[in-house]
Amino acid sequence: MDRNNIKKKGFTLVELLVVTGIIVILSGLSLAWYGNFSEDKNLDRQVQDFIQTLEMAKNKAFAGDSSVCGDVGGITPYLSQYNVVVNSSKILANPICTGSPTGYEYSIGEHMVFLTPTMEVSFGLFGKINSDKSLCIPIRNTTSNKCKYVNINETGLITSGVCTSCSPITCPCL
Repeated sequence: MDRNNIKKKGFTLVELLVVTGIIVILSGLSLAWYGNFSEDKNLDRQVQDFIQTLEMAKNKAFAGDSSVCGDVGGITPYLSQYNVVVNSSKILANPICTGSPTGYEYSIGEHMVFLTPTMEVSFGLFGKINSDKSLCIPIRNTTSNKCKYVNINETGLITSGVCTSCSPITCPCL
């Protein structure tokens, strides 16, 4: 039997190591990308939750929804405004009205920081904010170090935007 006529089948050890190395590198890159992606989605979700809380407060104030005011002993309760207070650990939505009002409390997501340590937004009747200027509230994800902001103009219109970085130059709120 001639050794030169035998056909080799399979892969060499070097070929297997190169392919395995490429797969490991691509897997590592995809895991890092996925981590950033999920942190970006967490920031998006926190911004949307905050906007929904503001919209709820605005709509209840606009409608004069006194159902959250509780019983006043036979007297029709009156809602004068709705406050949303943000601090380092939670968002509070409190009605200001006669009776025993029932507020709402929402916890802030993990790794999320409102860059204004304590802030209060008050919606009066007709959904307008009780301020003569727009309010801008920046929110930062401490893991990805990305920022977004929520803007509330004088008429109560609520919008959000992206800061290119968390610095006063690139984020309109800071």
